[in-house]
Amino acid sequence: MNTFKLTTGALLLAASSVVFAQQPDPNVPQGYIETGRYSVVVNEPHQAQMNPLKVVVNTRLPTTIETVEQAVNFLLDRSGYNLADYSVLTPEARILLGHQLPAIHRQLGPITLDKALQTLAGDAFHLVVDPVNRKVAFVTVRTLGGVS
Repeated sequence: MNTFKLTTGALLLAASSVVFAQQPDPNVPQGYIETGRYSVVVNEPHQAQMNPLKVVVNTRLPTTIETVEQAVNFLLDRSGYNLADYSVLTPEARILLGHQLPAIHRQLGPITLDKALQTLAGDAFHLVVDPVNRKVAFVTVRTLGGVS
């Protein structure tokens, strides 16, 4: 009989520790999470976590990369984004991607990924992003109604 009471008491104690998990400190504002006794962090994702094209890159492109297309694909690697299929690219964008990578573009950064891609394209092109399909492409300024 004593064994039953001891076991039941142990189970109740274990259950109560689950029920009484640490509650948020009412003195800490709602938008923050307490990470230690004297430290809190903002309860929001980083900008680059919300939009992977806003991650800061600082890279030197390998010598094996010879074209703008290869550089774009290298930069997009691990971002979750891909270059749009050739079938949807404009003829001008295909020409751009086939160009030899300028030596000045071998070192990029620190710069956000979207600005690095725009740098590779130059002033004649705009970066176009499809966030639903996570694809990027380039269109000429003229296509968007700008001055040619």
